[in-house]
Amino acid sequence: MRRAIALTGALLSGGRREDDGRAWKCTLCYDRLRDGLEPACAKACPTDSIQFGPLDELRERAALRVEELHARGVTEARLYGHDPNDGVGGDGAFFLADVGLQAPPGTCRI
Repeated sequence: MRRAIALTGALLSGGRREDDGRAWKCTLCYDRLRDGLEPACAKACPTDSIQFGPLDELRERAALRVEELHARGVTEARLYGHDPNDGVGGDGAFFLADVGLQAPPGTCRI
């Protein structure tokens, strides 16, 4: 599965070596961003789980999603890496989960 994800990401960004199959590091599709487009992974994500945009807007959208999940009874839902006042300025990416990030694969329900 890990290889499939790496290959998918590499194919979306055009960064896979044909001779040995190694994937190139993600460039966040700087060529697409330069042309006013979103990164290919966000564009292609069938569940819209990967989102791209201004960080403040993403934080606001994620906070609303947490509120929605809490209202539906998923009280464990929380954001990881989103707090700009956490001492390191927050992360450039953050995650919504209803279990701790160390939980076994397949236990997240959202």
